[in-house]
Amino acid sequence: MANPESKWLKAISVLNALTQKGDLRWQMESPKGILAKAMVDAEGGQTFKAQYADKWIRLRQKTRSQQGFFAVEEGPSLEIIDESGNTLYKIPETTGLNDLYQSVQYQLSGVDNLLNSLLNDPRS
Repeated sequence: MANPESKWLKAISVLNALTQKGDLRWQMESPKGILAKAMVDAEGGQTFKAQYADKWIRLRQKTRSQQGFFAVEEGPSLEIIDESGNTLYKIPETTGLNDLYQSVQYQLSGVDNLLNSLLNDPRS
């Protein structure tokens, strides 16, 4: 039986592939409430969510955290959440989360449409 770390690595790889093919559609998640908005403003980063099968998953990019007098850069985290956005399970830090985050940003930014439009521009 595969160890849990390799299972998560494979699962994140599948999420990334589905995202890149457009089979898994992500949406930006807005913080709810004043306290949540203040925390996002303090930590930086963006939060996305998507539904896979009957589960919701959330991908967060936490860019800053305070450790003593120093600000520390942190990477993305992936969570399983309920319909209200409450964390049910935080997936362990795993290789591939940065790639997944980049794929989600690429999907939501519309870069692919812009590139296709530029490459097909009759004026060039």
